[in-house]
Amino acid sequence: MWMTASGRNNDHFAVEHSDDGVDWSVVLTVPGALDSQAQLRYTSEDLLPLPGTLDYRLCQTDVDGASSISDMVAVYLALFGSVIRIYPDPGLDRATLMYDEAIGSVTIMLVNGLGQPIAVDPARNQGRVEVDLSAVPEGMYLVVLSTASSAFRERLLVQH
Repeated sequence: MWMTASGRNNDHFAVEHSDDGVDWSVVLTVPGALDSQAQLRYTSEDLLPLPGTLDYRLCQTDVDGASSISDMVAVYLALFGSVIRIYPDPGLDRATLMYDEAIGSVTIMLVNGLGQPIAVDPARNQGRVEVDLSAVPEGMYLVVLSTASSAFRERLLVQH
């Protein structure tokens, strides 16, 4: 989350991350408000964070292409036991997701590296979900398992 007090010619923000503080990758972009005299609040989420310490920064770009970069902020993500188990990983044409049925009714979503949801039609059977990956392009995805009150995430590499 970040806030702006005002803005002029603000085209967009790019949230970037790095594991070494030298090479940066754009996580996502957020449209700017162009011209604003009001305080604005922006939020975003890295849907494919890596475990460990990552540096994040914000790059603000104006409509004329001029940009400025914020100070970096270090974020540590601990890797704990996962609620979701996926196999095989990498996924080929199918992947099986296992989860504890005690968490209740769930929805499954596959999210690509750009944060876009990918349509999948999972077959469910008591804590086990089979996902057809044959039409899913190769790449790194985030599997999001959502309940009424929580969301659990796990990475899945798709290779054909």
